[in-house]
Amino acid sequence: MRKLLTILSVLALCLAMAGGAWATLILDTGANPMQPSYLMDYTLWLAGQFTTHQTWDILAMQGYIYTSTAGELEVAIFTDNGTGVPDMLLFSNDFMSQPAGTTAWQGTSGPSVLPAGTYWIAFTAPSGSSFLGGIGGANNAPPTPMAYEAYGNPYPVWDSATLNLGAMIDAVPLPGAVWLLASGILGLAGLRRFRKL
Repeated sequence: MRKLLTILSVLALCLAMAGGAWATLILDTGANPMQPSYLMDYTLWLAGQFTTHQTWDILAMQGYIYTSTAGELEVAIFTDNGTGVPDMLLFSNDFMSQPAGTTAWQGTSGPSVLPAGTYWIAFTAPSGSSFLGGIGGANNAPPTPMAYEAYGNPYPVWDSATLNLGAMIDAVPLPGAVWLLASGILGLAGLRRFRKL
């Protein structure tokens, strides 16, 4: 009985410490049921600006994308240059679009930690991709979650635009992610010590 209570206590402690590690949307424009109308191809980046007030561990980055012909897409995070357009590429991930005729949230997992600051999420179809389709369709009457929007054509030359870009970023607060890792390590250490007794 004592062994069971100890194990339950360790599990309860792990869950309590991990409580702050739940994922949340740090950017969510919502989705408009109408088909997105901004063409995406390898000559064009479409981007929207957002700001975070703490450090996040990015889990997923998605755009509300219409697929006419399936193919490879790319989502990226850029720094902000302070003039209403993106600056330096921080990281990017490629992903395959959903099948033709689909209008849905499409994207990939996030590969990096994002400190507090102002950034741009951007979408394109890489050179050589067979993708045909578009992005847009945010359901965000002003004020939009994105302070500015821009397009790069050809990248890296950026121009301001009004795109009504549909985008989502799912993330975990970094301190929460650290607590989750620490709680797992403590739990394993506690179980190992318990077994030695």
